Amino acid sequence: FHLHKATWMLSARRLFRSVLQVRMCSTIPDTLKKYVFVQAMDQSSVDKAAMVADDLGLTRLELGASRLSLASYNVLQVTKDRIQLCYFVSRKNKFGIVKAVPMESFYTDFTRFYRNLQSPKRRTPLIRSMVESKDNADQNAKEEPDDVESNKTHLPLLGKSIVDCTAGIGQDSFMLARAGASVSLIERNPIVYTLLKDGFERVKHTENTAVQEVASRMKLEEREDSIRVLERLVNSQGEKRPDIVYIDPLPHTKKQKLNVTKQSAYKDLPRTIMRSPSNDEQQELFKTAKKAAKERVVIKKPFYARVEYPLPLSFKSKDWRCDIYMQDKP
Repeated sequence: FHLHKATWMLSARRLFRSVLQVRMCSTIPDTLKKYVFVQAMDQSSVDKAAMVADDLGLTRLELGASRLSLASYNVLQVTKDRIQLCYFVSRKNKFGIVKAVPMESFYTDFTRFYRNLQSPKRRTPLIRSMVESKDNADQNAKEEPDDVESNKTHLPLLGKSIVDCTAGIGQDSFMLARAGASVSLIERNPIVYTLLKDGFERVKHTENTAVQEVASRMKLEEREDSIRVLERLVNSQGEKRPDIVYIDPLPHTKKQKLNVTKQSAYKDLPRTIMRSPSNDEQQELFKTAKKAAKERVVIKKPFYARVEYPLPLSFKSKDWRCDIYMQDKP
């Protein structure tokens, strides 16, 4: 048992090091392709799985196949309903038989976001960071009604344009769009972008009109580095610049245990295949975002993360805080 555990830990560390490279690359590194596969889960999805494997340059597994020789690996599972990324760990059962055990599944589902994520009340830290400033924070202490969507005049972000530079699977972007904002989603991780794009395709066929209305305020940009997109906005005419630029980088270290709930765990799943940006990369993104945003830049971080820049205002929850950097008034 101890030998198997040590082998699993060594393989997991190798997988983690290779997986970290994905976040900053436009293509999937060859070292990671050994641990990520594509598999159709039914006969009707074989052609679609082959297309996904070709687009990403990944190996396609046959129906029912597994990689028991690997201690851990990821599979992009293609079903008739969705595309999801499933993380597997090879473990021995009590009879000594090695089986691939699914640990987590990651996918974009806007209907699920609508059902599970918080309602767009003004007093949530994410929404507050988008609308409040040092001058009016005390004046907005009263919460908006819970059913803000029943009256569009109560949508706190109505009319705002936001660029989400690190979209992930889109849960934060969906919350901002649900609060009335027009959100542009940028995601350069090729694996996560595949999940996000699949979610946008599926929402077109949902019968939930409320979800469709929220999704209509969201636009998925082409897969590209967010800095390049922001630079084009800076060089473009003023009306194309967003009111707010939102950044949710992966923290370098997990110094304290977060308050993991069903909702927060689901939100953070894509981070397992993303690389923490270096300090230089974060500073470059922040400086470019400051030039592109008309009103403010909002950076979401764990509650324990240190403050990198002079901070005028911050809103906190049990796990996270949203740091606000306002543009200088002319």
